[in-house]
Amino acid sequence: MCGIFALFSKTPLTDELIRLGRAGMAALEHRGPDARGEFVDRDAGVFLGHQRLKIIDLSEKAAQPMGKAGLTIAYNGEVYGFRAVRRALEEKGEHFLSESDTEVVLSAWRYWGPDAVDHLDGMFAFTLWDGAEAWLVTDHFGEKMLYAATTPWGLAVSSELDALRRTLSPTPRFDAEVVDEFLALGYVSAPRTFYPAIVKLPPASRFCVRGGEIRSREQYWMPPEPEPGRGPVRPIPDSGLDPI
Repeated sequence: MCGIFALFSKTPLTDELIRLGRAGMAALEHRGPDARGEFVDRDAGVFLGHQRLKIIDLSEKAAQPMGKAGLTIAYNGEVYGFRAVRRALEEKGEHFLSESDTEVVLSAWRYWGPDAVDHLDGMFAFTLWDGAEAWLVTDHFGEKMLYAATTPWGLAVSSELDALRRTLSPTPRFDAEVVDEFLALGYVSAPRTFYPAIVKLPPASRFCVRGGEIRSREQYWMPPEPEPGRGPVRPIPDSGLDPI
Protein backbone atom coordinates (compact mmCIF):
# COMPACT_ATOMS: atom_id res chain seq x y z
CA MET A 1 0.00 0.00 0.00
CA CYS A 2 1.47 3.31 -1.13
CA GLY A 3 0.02 6.81 -1.28
CA ILE A 4 -0.46 9.09 -4.28
CA PHE A 5 -1.14 12.81 -4.10
CA ALA A 6 -1.03 14.80 -7.33
CA LEU A 7 -1.91 18.29 -8.53
CA PHE A 8 -2.66 19.41 -12.07
CA SER A 9 -2.93 23.19 -12.26
CA LYS A 10 -4.43 25.29 -15.05
CA THR A 11 -1.48 27.67 -14.70
CA PRO A 12 2.18 27.22 -13.63
CA LEU A 13 2.58 25.88 -10.13
CA THR A 14 2.88 28.40 -7.35
CA ASP A 15 4.80 27.91 -4.11
CA GLU A 16 1.43 27.67 -2.38
CA LEU A 17 0.35 24.75 -4.55
CA ILE A 18 3.63 22.96 -3.97
CA ARG A 19 3.09 23.35 -0.24
CA LEU A 20 -0.41 21.93 -0.74
CA GLY A 21 1.05 18.92 -2.55
CA ARG A 22 3.50 18.27 0.26
CA ALA A 23 0.75 18.62 2.85
CA GLY A 24 -1.26 16.02 0.95
CA MET A 25 1.69 13.65 0.97
CA ALA A 26 2.09 14.13 4.71
CA ALA A 27 -1.59 13.22 5.16
CA LEU A 28 -0.85 9.91 3.40
CA GLU A 29 2.34 9.05 5.26
CA HIS A 30 0.64 6.14 7.03
CA ARG A 31 0.22 4.46 3.64
CA GLY A 32 3.90 4.66 2.74
CA PRO A 33 6.22 5.31 5.67
CA ASP A 34 9.41 4.03 3.98
CA ALA A 35 10.10 6.94 1.63
CA ARG A 36 8.64 10.11 0.18
CA GLY A 37 9.27 11.46 -3.32
CA GLU A 38 7.96 14.19 -5.56
CA PHE A 39 8.09 15.28 -9.20
CA VAL A 40 7.48 18.95 -9.96
CA ASP A 41 7.06 20.59 -13.37
CA ARG A 42 6.27 24.19 -12.49
CA ASP A 43 5.65 25.43 -16.03
CA ALA A 44 3.31 22.54 -16.85
CA GLY A 45 1.48 22.90 -13.52
CA VAL A 46 2.18 19.29 -12.47
CA PHE A 47 2.99 17.93 -9.02
CA LEU A 48 3.24 14.17 -8.44
CA GLY A 49 3.80 13.04 -4.86
CA HIS A 50 4.36 9.51 -3.62
CA GLN A 51 4.53 7.88 -0.19
CA ARG A 52 6.30 4.57 -0.61
CA LEU A 53 5.86 1.23 1.11
CA LYS A 54 8.77 -0.94 -0.04
CA ILE A 55 7.73 -4.47 -0.96
CA ILE A 56 9.04 -5.88 -4.25
CA ASP A 57 12.24 -3.94 -5.03
CA LEU A 58 13.59 -2.31 -1.88
CA SER A 59 16.35 -0.38 -3.65
CA GLU A 60 16.40 3.28 -4.62
CA LYS A 61 16.14 2.19 -8.25
CA ALA A 62 12.44 1.61 -7.56
CA ALA A 63 11.88 5.00 -5.90
CA GLN A 64 8.85 7.02 -6.96
CA PRO A 65 7.69 9.06 -8.70
CA MET A 66 9.57 7.09 -11.34
CA GLY A 67 10.58 8.54 -14.68
CA LYS A 68 11.47 6.78 -17.91
CA ALA A 69 11.58 7.86 -21.55
CA GLY A 70 9.66 11.08 -20.90
CA LEU A 71 7.03 9.39 -18.73
CA THR A 72 6.62 9.90 -14.98
CA ILE A 73 4.42 7.76 -12.76
CA ALA A 74 3.20 7.64 -9.18
CA TYR A 75 1.90 4.12 -8.66
CA ASN A 76 0.18 2.10 -5.94
CA GLY A 77 -0.53 -1.60 -6.03
CA GLU A 78 0.79 -4.83 -7.48
CA VAL A 79 0.71 -6.28 -10.98
CA TYR A 80 0.44 -10.05 -10.77
CA GLY A 81 2.78 -11.89 -13.09
CA PHE A 82 4.58 -8.65 -13.97
CA ARG A 83 7.76 -10.58 -14.73
CA ALA A 84 6.03 -12.26 -17.68
CA VAL A 85 5.02 -8.82 -18.97
CA ARG A 86 8.61 -7.68 -18.44
CA ARG A 87 9.96 -10.60 -20.48
CA ALA A 88 7.55 -9.80 -23.30
CA LEU A 89 8.72 -6.19 -23.29
CA GLU A 90 12.38 -7.20 -23.19
CA GLU A 91 11.77 -9.23 -26.33
CA LYS A 92 10.53 -6.01 -27.93
CA GLY A 93 13.74 -4.19 -26.96
CA GLU A 94 12.83 -2.64 -23.61
CA HIS A 95 15.56 -2.40 -20.97
CA PHE A 96 15.00 -2.31 -17.21
CA LEU A 97 17.02 -0.81 -14.38
CA SER A 98 14.97 -2.08 -11.44
CA GLU A 99 13.16 -5.23 -10.38
CA SER A 100 9.91 -3.38 -9.66
CA ASP A 101 6.50 -3.77 -11.24
CA THR A 102 6.33 0.03 -11.37
CA GLU A 103 8.95 0.14 -14.11
CA VAL A 104 7.09 -2.62 -15.97
CA VAL A 105 3.94 -0.45 -15.96
CA LEU A 106 5.98 2.50 -17.27
CA SER A 107 7.53 0.44 -20.06
CA ALA A 108 4.18 -1.10 -20.94
CA TRP A 109 2.72 2.40 -21.29
CA ARG A 110 5.70 3.49 -23.38
CA TYR A 111 5.16 0.57 -25.76
CA TRP A 112 1.35 0.21 -25.82
CA GLY A 113 0.19 3.65 -24.66
CA PRO A 114 -3.17 3.75 -22.82
CA ASP A 115 -3.83 0.19 -24.04
CA ALA A 116 -1.14 -0.97 -21.60
CA VAL A 117 -3.93 -1.68 -19.10
CA ASP A 118 -5.03 -4.58 -21.32
CA HIS A 119 -1.75 -6.29 -20.45
CA LEU A 120 -1.89 -5.72 -16.69
CA ASP A 121 -3.52 -8.10 -14.24
CA GLY A 122 -3.58 -6.95 -10.65
CA MET A 123 -4.72 -4.34 -8.18
CA PHE A 124 -3.36 -0.92 -8.99
CA ALA A 125 -3.99 2.78 -9.29
CA PHE A 126 -1.64 5.32 -10.79
CA THR A 127 -1.19 8.81 -12.16
CA LEU A 128 1.04 9.13 -15.20
CA TRP A 129 2.37 12.30 -16.84
CA ASP A 130 3.65 12.08 -20.42
CA GLY A 131 4.78 15.69 -20.79
CA ALA A 132 1.54 16.86 -22.38
CA GLU A 133 -1.28 14.95 -20.70
CA ALA A 134 -1.85 13.17 -17.42
CA TRP A 135 -3.66 9.88 -16.99
CA LEU A 136 -5.53 8.60 -13.96
CA VAL A 137 -6.00 4.83 -14.01
CA THR A 138 -7.64 2.28 -11.71
CA ASP A 139 -7.54 -1.50 -11.92
CA HIS A 140 -10.27 -3.67 -13.41
CA PHE A 141 -12.20 -4.17 -10.16
CA GLY A 142 -11.35 -0.91 -8.41
CA GLU A 143 -9.41 -2.56 -5.59
CA LYS A 144 -6.99 0.39 -5.47
CA MET A 145 -8.71 3.75 -5.41
CA LEU A 146 -8.16 7.26 -6.70
CA TYR A 147 -10.16 10.38 -5.86
CA ALA A 148 -10.14 13.54 -7.97
CA ALA A 149 -11.22 16.96 -6.67
CA THR A 150 -12.17 19.80 -9.00
CA THR A 151 -10.99 23.18 -7.71
CA PRO A 152 -10.90 26.73 -9.15
CA TRP A 153 -7.18 26.35 -9.91
CA GLY A 154 -7.28 22.80 -11.32
CA LEU A 155 -7.42 19.18 -10.19
CA ALA A 156 -6.17 17.44 -7.04
CA VAL A 157 -5.83 13.65 -6.96
CA SER A 158 -5.35 11.41 -3.94
CA SER A 159 -5.38 7.77 -2.87
CA GLU A 160 -7.69 8.73 0.00
CA LEU A 161 -10.72 10.98 0.21
CA ASP A 162 -9.79 12.26 3.67
CA ALA A 163 -6.44 13.64 2.48
CA LEU A 164 -8.32 15.91 0.07
CA ARG A 165 -10.84 16.96 2.69
CA ARG A 166 -8.09 17.82 5.17
CA THR A 167 -5.81 19.75 2.82
CA LEU A 168 -8.02 21.58 0.32
CA SER A 169 -9.10 25.11 1.14
CA PRO A 170 -11.88 25.92 1.37
CA THR A 171 -13.01 22.52 2.67
CA PRO A 172 -15.20 20.80 0.04
CA ARG A 173 -18.95 21.13 0.60
CA PHE A 174 -20.60 18.09 2.19
CA ASP A 175 -23.46 16.45 0.27
CA ALA A 176 -26.12 15.31 2.74
CA GLU A 177 -28.10 13.61 -0.06
CA VAL A 178 -25.70 10.66 -0.15
CA VAL A 179 -26.12 9.84 3.55
CA ASP A 180 -29.16 7.65 2.86
CA GLU A 181 -27.14 5.63 0.35
CA PHE A 182 -24.29 5.23 2.82
CA LEU A 183 -26.62 4.07 5.60
CA ALA A 184 -28.32 1.58 3.29
CA LEU A 185 -25.22 0.16 1.59
CA GLY A 186 -22.34 1.00 3.91
CA TYR A 187 -20.60 2.93 1.13
CA VAL A 188 -21.22 5.60 -1.51
CA SER A 189 -21.14 4.17 -5.03
CA ALA A 190 -18.59 5.57 -7.47
CA PRO A 191 -18.22 8.08 -8.97
CA ARG A 192 -20.07 9.92 -6.19
CA THR A 193 -18.56 10.71 -2.79
CA PHE A 194 -19.70 12.70 0.23
CA TYR A 195 -18.49 15.83 -1.58
CA PRO A 196 -19.94 16.97 -4.93
CA ALA A 197 -16.58 18.43 -6.02
CA ILE A 198 -14.77 15.11 -5.48
CA VAL A 199 -15.28 11.99 -7.58
CA LYS A 200 -14.10 8.48 -6.92
CA LEU A 201 -12.80 6.83 -10.08
CA PRO A 202 -14.92 3.76 -10.85
CA PRO A 203 -13.29 0.39 -11.53
CA ALA A 204 -11.46 0.08 -14.86
CA SER A 205 -11.27 3.84 -15.26
CA ARG A 206 -8.93 5.69 -17.58
CA PHE A 207 -9.21 9.46 -17.23
CA CYS A 208 -7.24 11.92 -19.35
CA VAL A 209 -6.27 15.25 -17.74
CA ARG A 210 -5.09 18.24 -19.72
CA GLY A 211 -4.80 21.85 -18.69
CA GLY A 212 -5.84 21.05 -15.12
CA GLU A 213 -9.17 19.53 -16.17
CA ILE A 214 -10.52 16.06 -16.87
CA ARG A 215 -10.91 15.99 -20.66
CA SER A 216 -12.12 12.43 -21.12
CA ARG A 217 -13.12 9.46 -19.01
CA GLU A 218 -13.77 5.91 -20.08
CA GLN A 219 -14.26 2.44 -18.72
CA TYR A 220 -11.67 0.31 -20.49
CA TRP A 221 -13.04 -3.08 -19.41
CA MET A 222 -16.39 -4.70 -18.62
CA PRO A 223 -16.95 -8.06 -16.93
CA PRO A 224 -17.92 -10.69 -19.50
CA GLU A 225 -21.58 -11.60 -19.77
CA PRO A 226 -22.30 -14.94 -18.06
CA GLU A 227 -23.29 -17.77 -20.36
CA PRO A 228 -26.79 -19.15 -19.75
CA GLY A 229 -27.01 -22.70 -18.45
CA ARG A 230 -28.22 -25.56 -20.59
CA GLY A 231 -30.94 -28.03 -19.69
CA PRO A 232 -32.90 -28.32 -16.45
CA VAL A 233 -31.33 -27.40 -13.15
CA ARG A 234 -30.62 -30.46 -11.00
CA PRO A 235 -29.16 -30.56 -7.49
CA ILE A 236 -25.70 -32.08 -7.15
CA PRO A 237 -25.57 -35.02 -4.72
CA ASP A 238 -22.84 -35.12 -2.08
CA SER A 239 -21.02 -37.79 -4.04
CA GLY A 240 -20.76 -35.39 -6.94
CA LEU A 241 -18.68 -33.02 -4.84
CA ASP A 242 -16.05 -35.58 -3.93
CA PRO A 243 -12.70 -35.21 -5.71
CA ILE A 244 -11.97 -37.81 -8.33
